[in-house]
Amino acid sequence: MEEAPGQGRPSNQIYHRNTANNIRSKPRNQVIAEHVYRLGARALHELLIELATALGPEVIEIAEGYTRIDPGLLRALGGHRFPDRFASIEGGRNVA
Repeated sequence: MEEAPGQGRPSNQIYHRNTANNIRSKPRNQVIAEHVYRLGARALHELLIELATALGPEVIEIAEGYTRIDPGLLRALGGHRFPDRFASIEGGRNVA
């Protein structure tokens, strides 16, 4: 597979990076993450194994990247919580 310029990663990573924001913003995914978190480390481990089995060992490599994050610093910066969800209402009045 061709490498992305300057990335040393397969070019399909560019596609995945571009779609990550769409996936990340779905409230359902946050609900799932919160639930798995409450289940504990063993459930998270089993999920990682299932994902790696289905999608490949890259899943574990990506997860290993998260081991470099300092939990205390993340918590101090508020990165351990999801941002508040805002309701979006489409439409409005037409200004002529």
